[in-house]
Amino acid sequence: NLQKIRNDISKDLHDEIGSTLTSINILSNVSQLAIDKNIGEAKIMLQRISSQSKTIQQSMSDIVWSIQPHNEKIENLVIRMREFAAQTLEPLNINLSFEADDELKRKTLPIAYRKEILLIYKEALTNISKHANANTVTINFIKIAKNTAQLIIADNGTWKGETSGTGLRSMRERAEAINGTLTIAHQLPGTQLQLSVMLP
Repeated sequence: NLQKIRNDISKDLHDEIGSTLTSINILSNVSQLAIDKNIGEAKIMLQRISSQSKTIQQSMSDIVWSIQPHNEKIENLVIRMREFAAQTLEPLNINLSFEADDELKRKTLPIAYRKEILLIYKEALTNISKHANANTVTINFIKIAKNTAQLIIADNGTWKGETSGTGLRSMRERAEAINGTLTIAHQLPGTQLQLSVMLP
């Protein structure tokens, strides 16, 4: 319902943006103290502030995008996913194969579903770009049953997705929030992440 959507958005703003703003504030204060004593350290902190500011900007963009009524079709989600993959992987010269089921793209998704799927997807690709040392990524977004969609992200790198961490925990929590299941399996070489979701 509407109140739950409001609560979820409020939580996202608090968790994802509030903590980053706190970090930026701390870095700003420390860099001001360091700028006269250690210019190199101050530059590093300013770079981190810039990076975290971009993260906030992207988080706000994702939240606004997810609540726009005209983005309810899965086709719109696929477009945003393709754009993020290109922005994230192409600069690293990682080959990308992205396939989406045409029948699936015609379906619609509630706000919570498109937001959580997008953020799980982005976390997975960010992990690959930072940790996998991969040169190929394959993404398939398909319909496997009448009301079940599956997102499969596979790479040929060395990232081991079973390692514990806030990113992986967040992905699992997001999957559970939309009654989905998230599994990570290892191939030789590479890792495969699989998200299965019952469509409402």
